[in-house]
Amino acid sequence: MTVVQMGSLVWRLGVGGVLCVPSTGFSGDLCILWKTGLQVVLVSSSSGNIDAQVTFPNSFVTRIIGFYGNPDLT
Repeated sequence: MTVVQMGSLVWRLGVGGVLCVPSTGFSGDLCILWKTGLQVVLVSSSSGNIDAQVTFPNSFVTRIIGFYGNPDLT
């Protein structure tokens, strides 16, 4: 998905934020999207994962980790 396509998707979904890690090779980008009102801080990232801290409006804090791995395990 290109940056232009991602921007269009973000706008259509009405999300408050997006954080993407660029793809490597022929794989797609890895992205997390969140609603307005959440505070999301990137902790770390690589071509295969995103680690972020999320703070909710009621001050509840949690971590979210998104990852991608090659499905071909052979």
